[in-house]
Parts: sequence; structure tokens; C-alpha cells
Amino acid sequence: MLRRATVAAVLVGSVYASDLTGLASASAASVDAPRVGELLTEVQRAWTLRLRSGRYMEQSCSPSAAPHGGWEGYPVQVCDYSSKGVAAKVYMLNPSVEQLARWTVSACLDAAAINLPGCTRYLIQETWNASNGQFPVAGYVVEPRSSAGGSGNDPICLYFRDGVTAGTRSSSNEVRGGRCGPDTANAEAPDRARVFARISSTTRAMYRAAGGVQPVGVDGDVRWLRVVADAYKEAWKSDRNFLMFAKAKYGKSAGAFR
Repeated sequence: MLRRATVAAVLVGSVYASDLTGLASASAASVDAPRVGELLTEVQRAWTLRLRSGRYMEQSCSPSAAPHGGWEGYPVQVCDYSSKGVAAKVYMLNPSVEQLARWTVSACLDAAAINLPGCTRYLIQETWNASNGQFPVAGYVVEPRSSAGGSGNDPICLYFRDGVTAGTRSSSNEVRGGRCGPDTANAEAPDRARVFARISSTTRAMYRAAGGVQPVGVDGDVRWLRVVADAYKEAWKSDRNFLMFAKAKYGKSAGAFR
């Protein structure tokens, strides 16, 4: 089994200077330390290439407190952006390339992937398709209707809270006057929470299958928001992202990789 200290020794002096605490897992039994270091480097390179094409909501951004609280001490930014001809405001806490790489590799190791490169490719693709590596704390995400269960490429305003498509008393999916809104929804209590959690579109079922024990209910239950927010906050200060691990575990069980 790959020892924790061995992993740390590989990473010291590289772009990853932290100890990936607990990376010794069932999958690591056949993975030597140099291979882990090489994999981290390759995954960072892959994420760098992805992000070069842009995280489309990162426009006109500035540091800001989250409008509904609960994110004090985290570098949240508010961004006024335009996509598909629609203007919107969103508060985000987006991870760095280094964070994305560490989360990706640790998720695949913890999922006991035999084909580690296959797992990391799967997780990068799934995460990119789900969010472009963006985590919306609150506000509107402009997407085509087809990606929201509708049809066609006309833009729709999806309201987000704590990384999940949600809703409040006044939030709206409709484009009005070329904008998403109203922004007053950001200060309101959410009254519904949908299925997919950013940054990898992890579901409640995936969360439970990965060992998650907090009550999350079913589609609509707002308890999912707190669980996702807490998991992301924990990941922010760690080399692990539990919801990405849950996605990797799901991918392995679905046969996306061995």
C-alpha cells in the first residue's frame, strides 16, 4: 500500500507541495509514488488546457461576500457576465487548476480505479460538461433550454444556490429585457433544490452510494443545498472533494472505466 509520507515526498518541490492526506487507499496498492506524481502533473496539464477555453461566467468579477451568508472566509467573487446574448449576475467560488487536479486524482484513487488515467479523463470530461469547473454560490446561470430538460438552444436562466439549481419565491427562469433576474432572489430563502450538484453534477443517489450519511431527501428537498455547500467548503481546504469522489465511484460502477 502506498504510504501517506511517500506521497508527500513525491509532491514536495513539485507544483503540489501539500500532503495528499490519506491517499493510501485500496486502489493505491498497485500505484507507486512516481506514478502518482506523473499523474498529478498530467491532470494539471489537462485542466490547464480546458480552462484556456474559458469559464464563461468569469467576466467582470470582483471579490464579494455571498449575499445569503454562510460563506464567510471564502474568496467568493461576484461576476456580471453575458452569455447567449443574456446578461446575468452570479456569485462564484471557482477552484484553481491545482485544486481541480488534486481533487480529480484523489477521487480516482479513493474510488479504487484500476485504470487511473481512464478515471481521470472521465472525471475531467464529466466535470467540464457539468460546470466548466465553476461553482455558483448564488445567482443565475445562462444555459440553452436543451441542457435544462427542454428543447432548442434558446437561453434559459437557471437560478443556483450553493452549487445546485434551486428556486426562491421570486427567482425566475425567464429572460426579461435581455437579463436574468430578479437578483433579489439571492437574499431569499430557497424553497426548492433540484438534482445535480456542481462541480461534477453529482446526484443525491451518488452521494448516498459513496457513503454520504446526511439527509438529502428527494428532488426538491432543500436539505441537499446545505450538504453540497458543506462538502464544497470542506474540499476547498483539502485535497479531496467528496462529491467528485462520489462521481468517480459512480462512473466506475457504470463501467465508464475499470
